[in-house]
Amino acid sequence: MIKLKERWRKLAVVASVFSVVLGMCSAIAAPAAEGYVASAASISESKARQIALRNAGVSSSKAYALDSSTETTEGRSTFAVSFYKKNSETSYTHYYYNINKSNGSIVKKSSKQYTTISASRAKDIALDDAGFSRSEVDDLSAEFDEDDGKLVWYVSFDADDDDDDDDDDDYDYYYYSNGTYYPYYYYGGTYSYSGRTYYTESNGRVYYYDSDGNKQYTTTTVYYRRSKDNDDDEESYDYVINAVNENIISD
Repeated sequence: MIKLKERWRKLAVVASVFSVVLGMCSAIAAPAAEGYVASAASISESKARQIALRNAGVSSSKAYALDSSTETTEGRSTFAVSFYKKNSETSYTHYYYNINKSNGSIVKKSSKQYTTISASRAKDIALDDAGFSRSEVDDLSAEFDEDDGKLVWYVSFDADDDDDDDDDDDYDYYYYSNGTYYPYYYYGGTYSYSGRTYYTESNGRVYYYDSDGNKQYTTTTVYYRRSKDNDDDEESYDYVINAVNENIISD
């Protein structure tokens, strides 16, 4: 009889402990029952770019027109990452990735190769349209990019404005001797050298009067040419050229 009571007492203690543990578990689980959902960690846009570039085997310094945005792909929130890899002067591969914002997994990816014109060709198209040769311009450059879904070359340069060709103020004057141009600042006027006064005619010929008063022509001829030292005379030109079909999109 005593052993039976002892057994019931032990069972009562175990039941009490179990009740306490069950109560604690219910308290912990209560928030979930009320609809609480833990927020999932998400990657940054910069991290999504790194994931895409690493998967394509392209370093950030070699990626052209790198861009990213947020979009929904297959019902999931993703970072859309787009960039180009240069294969040669006239070949680029376009990569497009959708990176899961929650865990950084690649949801979707694609690539396509394009044949393009070279930077040199794009420069020639812009120069031909503007009516200049390479020797007549400064700061000529071409940059590959994407514009509204089109592959383009941005070409820019500085050049003298042709509208001012008849304005003598846009020119510096030189005299020519033994294959070299030397500064000459008295076109159409006079200057003195070694005690003798020299005169210039409108055709550029230079003469002086000898001791008998006779006109003597020198072998010097004065020319004028456009000054490249005056930046005020230059105009900036900017072109957007389709890198696939060579069309000028804007200038």
